[in-house]
Amino acid sequence: MNGIEQEINVLKYVTPVRFADDIVIVARTNEQLDAAKEVVIKFLEPRGLQINESKTKTTTIEGDGITYLGYHIKEYPDITRAVRNASPEKTGIVISKPSKESIKAFKQKIKTIVKKNSKSSPGKLIMDLNPVIRGWANYYNAGGGWSMTKNKLG
Repeated sequence: MNGIEQEINVLKYVTPVRFADDIVIVARTNEQLDAAKEVVIKFLEPRGLQINESKTKTTTIEGDGITYLGYHIKEYPDITRAVRNASPEKTGIVISKPSKESIKAFKQKIKTIVKKNSKSSPGKLIMDLNPVIRGWANYYNAGGGWSMTKNKLG
């Protein structure tokens, strides 16, 4: 997959985001996404690879948003942006926060650790919880929706 970003970057207003063999392509229009998909197909073909159509979908971030690498990325309405910006089409704000599935798995992991340490000392419980909480918080701190999520968890 190395090199696919450079192929896609040739297209105007199209941005690829890749991690290992997963890729999200961000574009302004469906036509741009279709063009990017063709570039990906042509890139994979000589390597004996193909797009998994059952996992491939085209969507907007304004509606349901997308989930990628444990983040849920969505554009939320923000009327004040239309007033502040000269560009009237920018009426929302994009926020990435932990996906519902990630939050559910995190809570389950915390519950498991607490149950496992039910007869342990508070110090042992804290020692087991700290790396899990710190790791999860550090991973999701990059997203703008982290403060909203940690307030719900607390």
